Amino acid sequence: MDFNRNYITRFIWGISGILLLAFVLFGWLFYVGKTARKPIAIAKEAFCGVPNLPEELQQGKALFYQNCLACHKLDMDGIGPGLRNADHAVLQQWLLVDPTHKDQAEYGRLFHFKTFQNKLAEEDIQEIQAYLNHKNE
Repeated sequence: MDFNRNYITRFIWGISGILLLAFVLFGWLFYVGKTARKPIAIAKEAFCGVPNLPEELQQGKALFYQNCLACHKLDMDGIGPGLRNADHAVLQQWLLVDPTHKDQAEYGRLFHFKTFQNKLAEEDIQEIQAYLNHKNE
């Protein structure tokens, strides 16, 4: 009987010690986890050597992405030609002015006119033009 009682006492003290140690360890980990967390700072400056796009060009970029990017890229040809540094008169002619020629070279102009005549205003085209002509320095 004495052996059984001694065994049970040691077992209870052992379990109590393990539980106390686990409680202290998890409490410490919880405390360290809460105090070590700091909010992540989002960089306002570009981090890969390319400056951020100025605020006044953001609308032109958004319009370009919504209306042009499916066919045109900035610096390389896609379905249509690359548009970086495109002339404003060319953009205006293709997007707003009714084309009069029907030959193969004019097909693109006809497509753009019919697609964008009621969708883009002159101001929108100017914003797209400003974005296309922007140079990252």
